[in-house]
Amino acid sequence: MFVNQQKVRSFFTALFTCYLILLNQIAAQIAKSGQNNT
Repeated sequence: MFVNQQKVRSFFTALFTCYLILLNQIAAQIAKSGQNNT
């Protein structure tokens, strides 16, 4: 089965970007709750 490497690369890049955005949001929420608890 032949897969276009360019498509695969762009697909994983989009996945990685979404992952980073999720991590940023979670980190921001943790920072907020941490400041509120103190």
